[in-house]
This record gives sequence, C-alpha cells and structure tokens, in this order.
Amino acid sequence: MKFRLIHKKLGVKSTDIFSEFEYPNIIRDIYFVKDIGFLCLCEDSIMLLTQNDFSPVLSIKNPMSICSGLNNSVYVLYNEGIKNIDYSDNYYATDILNYSERDIIFGKLAKTGIHGMSIDAYGNTIGICVSPTHKFYKINKTFIEGEFGNGIPEYSLSSNLSQCSFCNPSGILVYDSDTLFIADTGNGCIRSFGKTHRIISGKPLDQTLNPTKLLIDRKKDILYYLSKNYLRSVSVDGSKEAMLYESDYISSMVLAQNDKIYILETIGQ
Repeated sequence: MKFRLIHKKLGVKSTDIFSEFEYPNIIRDIYFVKDIGFLCLCEDSIMLLTQNDFSPVLSIKNPMSICSGLNNSVYVLYNEGIKNIDYSDNYYATDILNYSERDIIFGKLAKTGIHGMSIDAYGNTIGICVSPTHKFYKINKTFIEGEFGNGIPEYSLSSNLSQCSFCNPSGILVYDSDTLFIADTGNGCIRSFGKTHRIISGKPLDQTLNPTKLLIDRKKDILYYLSKNYLRSVSVDGSKEAMLYESDYISSMVLAQNDKIYILETIGQ
C-alpha cells in the first residue's frame, strides 16, 4: 500500500508533502513527537516515520489508538489492553491495563472493537470510546471506573451522561477536569458534556457530518476532526467552523509544532 503524509500550515490553503512511502498493511493512527518524528500504528508494530526513513520501534499486537501520556510518553490502546510507552527510554513499554490479568470487562470490550481514547491530564484517567456498544468507558489506572451512555443506538439527551444514547461514537477528547467532547458519529454531531450539554458541530440525526477522530489546539480553543472525506475545524463553543482539506484518502491526522496539521492519506494499493 502507498501512503502520503502531507502538512498544511493553519490559515494557509496550500499543502506540502512531508513523506511518501509504502507499507504492506493499514496504518491506523499517527502521533507527532517533537525532535523525533511520527509514531505510526501498524498491524503488529509501532513504526517511526521521519522525512527520510520508516522503521519499527516496538512490536505490539493490533494497536488501535495513540494519545499523549505524561512526560516523555504516550498511551497506546491495543486489543489486549493499554500500554504506556516511554519514547525517551528506547521505547520502553509498561502495561497499564491487561484484560487477561486485571479486568474481565475490558476483555469483552476489546473483542467488540475499541476505536479511540483520550487522557485526562488532571486526574490521569483514560477515556475510551467503544463504538459497537454505543458507550464510553472511563478507566482509572488499572480498572474501569465508570460508564458513559446507555448502550442504545439512537440520539437522546439526559442530565446524567450515563443515561444518554449515542450511535457508533468513534472519538473522545478530555477538555478539562469537567468536560468531554464526543464525536457521536452515527448521529452526525460533536457533543460537549460538562456542566451543560451542547452540540458543538452538526445536527443530531442530520447525517451531513460523520465526525470521527478529535484533536484540540488548546491555545486557540479549536477542535479539529475528520468527517467523511474532509478535515474540518470548529471552535470549542461552536461559534466558528471551517472546512480545511478535502480528499478521498484521509486515514488519520495529527497536530504538530509551528501551527501545522499533518494528514495521513492512503493513496493506493
């Protein structure tokens, strides 16, 4: 398969190619590490992509999602649990949660397919989005602490988040100690839950949008998300929206330094 990593400076229409390369399997997600390169989640490994090289750094079974950890580390969600990977220490990996040893519930979730996670830096908890069960699960270190959503695949709203309905959600972002942003993919909207519930982008059940992965620029309070063949942005209060990039091949995206967003495209087989 052929892949292309392009980048665009926010506020500028043009794009530039950072790297083009080939790999036999699907790349599920990417993460930017300053002064190192891009960590790519492949079928059975984590690969390091620089402008001139693409090489394995860690074997891991079926990695699905990656996000920021503490200090020089990242969290990687895979089909048997969650690993904390220290990339400053030769990619040393520690199991945070392993379903076969610590939590039977997680094992059941892993078999259905887990799509993404977000770290709450305030309490060091891990938010997990589970699309097939239409729920989110909150993990506190080594155990599941709470559930969000009632598991019914439809749109509904309640003052109690655990009683709300979602349809195939596939993105979650912890904004602060009180607020979650959820890409309610099947319902076609991005929802904010905290002291109040708000629709940040899209209209429930409209299907014009199908938001998936969420990223945030905290300095500017702007969310970035993928929807169908588009990369879009919206302010966290929902007041400003923009379409940033269109392509039939978008696989993932990541924010990097210098106000740049990198877009991974699968351009051929």
